[in-house]
Amino acid sequence: MFNKKYTDEYQEIIEKDPEGYGKDFALYQEKIANSKAIYMGEPVPGLYQGIFYDLETKKSWSNIADTIMGISKKIVDEYLKNPEYRKLFGYSKEMEDIILHDPGYDEPIPMGRFDIFYEDKDNFWFCEFNTDGSSAMNEDNALGEILLQTKGMQEFQKKYNLKSNDYFNPWVEKTIALYESMKGEKPKTVAIVDFTESGTPIEFEEFALRYENYGVQAFVADLRDLTFEDGKLMYEGTAIDLVYRRVTTAELLEKKDLAKAFIDAYYANAFVCVGSMRSQVVHNKIVFYVMHHEKTKKILTDEENDFIAKHVPFTASLTPEVAEHVKQNKDRYILKPEDSRGSDRVFVGADYSHERFEEIVDELIQIPAIYQQFITAEPMDFVFFEDGQYCGIKPMVCLFGMFIYFSEFIGTYTRVGAERIISSKTSYYVPPHLEITEKKE
Repeated sequence: MFNKKYTDEYQEIIEKDPEGYGKDFALYQEKIANSKAIYMGEPVPGLYQGIFYDLETKKSWSNIADTIMGISKKIVDEYLKNPEYRKLFGYSKEMEDIILHDPGYDEPIPMGRFDIFYEDKDNFWFCEFNTDGSSAMNEDNALGEILLQTKGMQEFQKKYNLKSNDYFNPWVEKTIALYESMKGEKPKTVAIVDFTESGTPIEFEEFALRYENYGVQAFVADLRDLTFEDGKLMYEGTAIDLVYRRVTTAELLEKKDLAKAFIDAYYANAFVCVGSMRSQVVHNKIVFYVMHHEKTKKILTDEENDFIAKHVPFTASLTPEVAEHVKQNKDRYILKPEDSRGSDRVFVGADYSHERFEEIVDELIQIPAIYQQFITAEPMDFVFFEDGQYCGIKPMVCLFGMFIYFSEFIGTYTRVGAERIISSKTSYYVPPHLEITEKKE
């Protein structure tokens, strides 16, 4: 594992005084509960250990980001110009039309969180692409600041320099720069938009605060409350210049009657929308299938095709024609809806009896769904406390999410858990990422 040297050293520190660090862990939990580290109304479940990564690992993640973004852009470009290629995705006419609309700039995926199982620079496998409504910046950001204040990390910092990530200011700077490149001036207003029931308000408020710090008036707006008047997108009587779109394209179209003003204004290019609906092309899980398709191989380099073969799990549509094969090989596959949030209706075949798995296959065939090669990753060891008591070292599987803003790798967010599926719908923990360098003598 890429950071074993650092985790071993940190764990040795904790095991010298497990009782004392247990008390400090309890204080750490209290600080989390009273902080901005909140997700879906609950404190983010933090561990008393971070993901330590050095500059070599950071370079590896950056190289992976460069390659997957290069591939993704070629796929989006082919989708936009080739009607036959578009058929691979199976989108409705309504979805296709909104994807094809020109937003006024060339970057198809301004923000993405590409989730991977990562062991080292040669051994990693993509799990999911979140390029539409990407989230979870606040979980890593807020926890990292609190974790660095703990006694365990203070002791560790006697030998190492540790730095947490900032996922907010880089996004604000890049979106303002995009607007300036298009309009020749700085935006006066920005709206962070989603449906209230689907959003992450504390995270939105943090982004709004950062925009305000850069001199841009910021609003967190429910799509229902937007209007389209005299060629302008309006929120509570104020014209909106820039929109940071957090609503997913799929949800936007599902609730199109509630967001008519926004959609009409989008088609009229009444504001700069970051990102455009083109991010949906890579966000939908069917893109895993498309990446392996012969039509895609023709538009990629040999190196890019090799990258996909090694690091993108085999994926195909779940149809009646393949149902029996999937049922008879349940331990090889994981089933997912093509477009969903979190782990909603995601099933690992090995977790179910043959009888129950056959029922699940029959249920998912009724909706657009995929079956995918199931990947198991090497677990990472973490110090583990419960109710203030040290429980020893616990191995857990890590799912790393690489944040990429305007094709630049920004940082990584991780959830860990003992279960096969790691998401907000299962028991999980968040160890914040900490960049580590040795202190000079």
